[in-house]
Amino acid sequence: MANLLEYAKKYDVPLDTQGRPAFGEGKSGLTPLSPTNPATLIVETDVEQRDYIEYNQQLSLFGFTTRQLFDLDAITTRQMKALSITTPVHPMFQKNRWLKGARPIVSVVYIGCLHI
Repeated sequence: MANLLEYAKKYDVPLDTQGRPAFGEGKSGLTPLSPTNPATLIVETDVEQRDYIEYNQQLSLFGFTTRQLFDLDAITTRQMKALSITTPVHPMFQKNRWLKGARPIVSVVYIGCLHI
């Protein structure tokens, strides 16, 4: 897989149950989707694929899509300054105390327009 998109290089390409790339060759499924133009005709399969990608992003990102996080500036493409912290890490937060394996599964429930 040589032609990886930016997010696929950073976060890898997830596989579906048959071992194929879940979102297409070289895609992570995490690239922010651009807003749709209501004046443009959209093919139903494109809408289904978009809904599938957004659903999977919400499962992975605690109910948010990558576009929402990008709009909130939680994800940025700006170059950040290097950290200048010189104090040691508190022993409670050292890497050897991190949980190993998959993170806990978080479910998101939508009721009407309420997000709970």
